[in-house]
Amino acid sequence: MLYRKLFLENYKNRVPSYFEIGAIYERLIKQISNSKEDYIDNLIKVLTSWIITKIDNYDSSMYYENPSYIYHIFMSVIKKGKYYNFSNKLKILS
Repeated sequence: MLYRKLFLENYKNRVPSYFEIGAIYERLIKQISNSKEDYIDNLIKVLTSWIITKIDNYDSSMYYENPSYIYHIFMSVIKKGKYYNFSNKLKILS
């Protein structure tokens, strides 16, 4: 019991690596992508959305949430149309 408590205390204070954070982003992008054509658009949609700041804040619980919860929260906001989209700016630049 004491070992478990010490492990959890040390785990809470640890900053996740780039790979661990990237795995969360990758999982979310794969969940919302239906085909390979959608992958780039969804990559931009996820990386420019509000959820990135929530996941990157390790003091909040979003980083530690179940992947299906993150997916459902993200999709509910997308359906409402409340996300920032850089697509028009990217089309202008390309």
